Amino acid sequence: MMNKPNFYGQWFIPPATPATPSPPPSSDILSSILERLNSVDKKLSRLDQIHQTVSGIVSRIDKIEQRMNSFETRMKELEKSCDFSGNVIENITKKQSEFGSILKSTSNLQSREDSVIQHEHKLQAEITDLKCRSMRDNLLFFQIPEEQEEQCDKKSWN
Repeated sequence: MMNKPNFYGQWFIPPATPATPSPPPSSDILSSILERLNSVDKKLSRLDQIHQTVSGIVSRIDKIEQRMNSFETRMKELEKSCDFSGNVIENITKKQSEFGSILKSTSNLQSREDSVIQHEHKLQAEITDLKCRSMRDNLLFFQIPEEQEEQCDKKSWN
């Protein structure tokens, strides 16, 4: 009967039968068993190497996963920062347009004030002119001979 592996990778060895004595193994059988043992040892050493390689790869993958997680958190933080910056820029743009409209209305008020000031100066000049004319008409001259229907403003005084 040949050895069969069980579930845990161990070899099943059948119990020896005490009733029949076994003949001593021949050298061919021993050499084939030795070759098989050597090949099993080589395969085991290869499996150990593969296990070490896989362990190294697993540790690298763990490190990569950690870095990816840190990158994901940094990306989320950057997205939040960009959202905040976008909101700030939007608010600044709104304020800037409000300031622009306030500046326009201030400019309009300034131009209206300038025109009102010019109109006031013009009215003041007219008032002064009218006052001067009125005072001229109210002048009284004494001991100067006067003619009837005389126009004093057309008369020259020498």
